[in-house]
Amino acid sequence: MRNILLLVCLVTAFIYHHPANAQGNSLLWKIYGNGLENSSYLYGTMHLKDSRVFHFADSVMAKFEECEALAMEVVLSDDVQLQLMKGLLMDSGYVLKKLLEVSQYDSIDTYCRKNLGYSISQLDRLKPIYSSVILAQAKLSATSKFTEKEKFLDEYFQHLAIASKKNVFALETVEEQLSVFDLLSYKQQADLLMETVRTAPGDTLDLETLINLYLLNDLENMMKFENDFNLPDSLYNSLFTRRNHHMTDGIDTMIRKQSTFIAVGAGHLGGEEGLVNLLRRRGFNVIPIIPTYNNYLADDWYRFTSKQNNFTVDMPSYPSTEIITTGEQSANIYSCEIVDETSVRLFVRVQQAEAINANNGFQRTGFMVCLKSIFGEHAEIALSNETQSSANFRFTLVDKFRIRGTLYTNGHLYYILYCIHRRDIDKTKIERFINSFKMLS
Repeated sequence: MRNILLLVCLVTAFIYHHPANAQGNSLLWKIYGNGLENSSYLYGTMHLKDSRVFHFADSVMAKFEECEALAMEVVLSDDVQLQLMKGLLMDSGYVLKKLLEVSQYDSIDTYCRKNLGYSISQLDRLKPIYSSVILAQAKLSATSKFTEKEKFLDEYFQHLAIASKKNVFALETVEEQLSVFDLLSYKQQADLLMETVRTAPGDTLDLETLINLYLLNDLENMMKFENDFNLPDSLYNSLFTRRNHHMTDGIDTMIRKQSTFIAVGAGHLGGEEGLVNLLRRRGFNVIPIIPTYNNYLADDWYRFTSKQNNFTVDMPSYPSTEIITTGEQSANIYSCEIVDETSVRLFVRVQQAEAINANNGFQRTGFMVCLKSIFGEHAEIALSNETQSSANFRFTLVDKFRIRGTLYTNGHLYYILYCIHRRDIDKTKIERFINSFKMLS
């Protein structure tokens, strides 16, 4: 079977791209009608850390921000990690060495030492299918020319949702995810592990093809490419059909309660038994949102907008986002690094006024505390009066680093834009970042 190992590796890494009949070339779909008070959105993901899959169309994060909840295949937590570790092991009495010929085991061991730096014996109790994933991902990471994010794409959405105090729901349990490959015997899994070693170069090229089709939102050609896998009906039903029907039940329940951003593998969206079609059968209107990329500027900068926090700003690249809470203070932080100046980082910090002053007014000491929580004792600036809406600041840190920034406020939110830089940085980049900032209203 052509590249079945690649598909297995992708699925077990939580990558699902298998549309059978694509209904539109978009990764983002709007769900409305059928009694819903508010629209929800269905988004196809690739569960990778590859920076390319974070190249969001303009509408993606805007719709994510609008929704009250996030639904994912599996919600990651410490308990889930513990369940996962238990479910990855073979039953007592089984070890990989007994499932393969001596020459096969030695070949895998050599490959493992070369690509992982340790012996396959350390994975002897692990179900072979997951050893395949570990080896395949190591090879893919080693050959990729692109940077990796700290989190997988779905994990990134979960992090933002939790920090934004959105409700987060799982469409499947860990047990349901792990049971997908129980149809394969340990011996069949061991044979696939052997296939990983034999076909690694071709699998790498095929994954690159899938990523490129994903970036083009080209579900139709993803389908044509992946139809060559020719999966047995039993495995296909386990991987896709049965799971899609189960996830549709969960989605139906969630979107009737609150607007939900549903982030699942892109392949679950299309086909007669895909989520789009299954939701339509239940009476919902499901339409594609045609992707645009107007926020990606000609010089590789990105125009970032947050309607929730009421601002827009140009940044050197698409920013990472986090929300931190210190005591009663909560802040959104949008940050990125200038590619050609690796020592420079630009941030936007949005500080809620209510966190500084319960009376919703401005206090000099309150803002000084806010700055000191970011920069330490170097911060010695504040607005001169309650009506002043902006102020510039500069600080010198150790190791020749400096901080330059501007405070803006509309009386309800405080925006602190700043750059941590070396003395010889191109100041025009700092000025562009700070001067591009605008409040939406």
